[in-house]
Amino acid sequence: MIWGAVVVGILAIAGAAHAQEYLDTLPTLTVQIVEGSQYVYVEDGYAVMAGEVENTGMSPVADVRIQASFFDATGALLEVAEGGTALDVIPAGSKSPFAVRTNGTIDGVTDASARFATGFKASADKAGLLAIYSTDVDHGESFRAAGEVRSGGAPERDVRAHAALHDGFGRVLRVHTFELGDMLPNSRAQFEVDGLADTRGASLVLYAESESSYAPGRALVEVPAPGPSGHTSSARITDVSVDGAGPDGTVQEGTIATITADVEHTGGPATGYNVYVQISESERGAAGTLKYIVYVDGETGRLGSDGSVSVEWVADRTGLFNVETFIWDPSGIPLGNQGPLLFFPVG
Repeated sequence: MIWGAVVVGILAIAGAAHAQEYLDTLPTLTVQIVEGSQYVYVEDGYAVMAGEVENTGMSPVADVRIQASFFDATGALLEVAEGGTALDVIPAGSKSPFAVRTNGTIDGVTDASARFATGFKASADKAGLLAIYSTDVDHGESFRAAGEVRSGGAPERDVRAHAALHDGFGRVLRVHTFELGDMLPNSRAQFEVDGLADTRGASLVLYAESESSYAPGRALVEVPAPGPSGHTSSARITDVSVDGAGPDGTVQEGTIATITADVEHTGGPATGYNVYVQISESERGAAGTLKYIVYVDGETGRLGSDGSVSVEWVADRTGLFNVETFIWDPSGIPLGNQGPLLFFPVG
């Protein structure tokens, strides 16, 4: 299966974005797209790239714009879209999620890249007069969380809460904004996060801001793992190999590397399973570059006997790469531990 295929059930694309990490407009202004945070999915026919931006400078910044380019399986550009970060003003040392959606419905998206669209600008500090809390977490059949924004001693205009769902790998799976309107001094406004979580969600991060204030602290909600799936099957990945390497183990740049994971059924009835593969640079490249990470998802059949799973990756850059493999059931529950770590060079 080629990397980037649509994932059955959540219509998500395992997109690895190649993105600018830093864009400096003044010596004190430094913003980066957080490495490994990008995720691409399809919702109501629109392709969406979600991710996270970090202000690593010494001053607050505003007007941070993200440009997302969406591609098909052949590498052809399908559309370029632009969007902003969830937070209008990102304080120094803080992060903000973002989500860029295609302008219209689109078919065939398998990959995407992200970059800063324009230079951003310094902003006046917002007052840290808001506070945000998670007030109720329901771990029932569908995960739900309630939140609350509290104002300080001044009225607030245009109060908004933002929720970003992260998976266990740091990717931003979903971003949602709640418009709470104006608030009186020392008042409270509630909102409910529902429908954001999927089986990969590991944590939910809540933010709050208004025209003049923000919440200095973020609320973190741990998302529970899915409940029992009704089976007792288990499996393990016994070996991981790469096909396409030369005698010295090097994969040539521009060629297709086939990653194969050997799966052993260690007990329980036959059940469907999904192998998840992450390919990443083992070391960061030159200063100012983003660490390259690729995610591969593949529905691979049913347990019942031992077998192997193969996925393909185009080695489009040189360097030393490592491969991590995981095996889950269709509802996202692990069937076994992480597979053996594999390293291979591309030259």
